Amino acid sequence: MTLDSILKNLDPVISNTLDRALSNKEISVDQATELLDADGTEMNMILIVADELRRRTVGENVTYVINRNINFTNVCIKRCGFCAFSRDFREEEGISYLQKKY
Repeated sequence: MTLDSILKNLDPVISNTLDRALSNKEISVDQATELLDADGTEMNMILIVADELRRRTVGENVTYVINRNINFTNVCIKRCGFCAFSRDFREEEGISYLQKKY
């Protein structure tokens, strides 16, 4: 059984969205929402298509990065969302640290 034949047996909205993704076309927010609501066979096909798209993009190579950060303070104004403990210097937890330190 081929991927195309399986897609034909799915919900038409899900099938169309997955077909667009496999054709390297953008999907809409509404189509993405439909994918999030999928279950059963449709969910399994979403996972298979996602794996295929990953394979096309990066192949079978797996990489990782060891990242170590030593933070001398919790005061940070970058707001990148990387760490959960950072505080703006105007926040009570940030100011109290700076007041104790200086």
